[in-house]
Amino acid sequence: MKIAFPTFLLFIILCSSGCVTRIDPYKEEISSVEIFQKAYEATDIRNYSLAISYYKAFMERFPDDRKGCIWAQYEIAFLHHKMGKDDKAVELFNELLKKYEEEDGVLLPEAPRILSEKVMKAISRKKDKSPKTE
Repeated sequence: MKIAFPTFLLFIILCSSGCVTRIDPYKEEISSVEIFQKAYEATDIRNYSLAISYYKAFMERFPDDRKGCIWAQYEIAFLHHKMGKDDKAVELFNELLKKYEEEDGVLLPEAPRILSEKVMKAISRKKDKSPKTE
């Protein structure tokens, strides 16, 4: 029984250390849906860097999927916000919002624009409330 307990413990540790199976998002057989799914799974376990890499891979592999790319861009900006990198998040949200000002911006889904504006307002309010250092 002494051998079984350490084996069981090792099994538990391996399972709880992250159940996201890493895939190479640049392989041709991986679909856009699978890349987004892996990004969501990485986000669920707070592996934001991995999630960002999946979203970037999506944008590189599927540049013609404008709706998917705008969602990936939103998620990347939002993950920077979740990581406490609000300056970078605001920069990325602004880049996203500029796409809505382009001629074909009306064809983009509205939700990423609305969500980006809401998060930017929350960041602005947080900065306004933080004590000023001189």
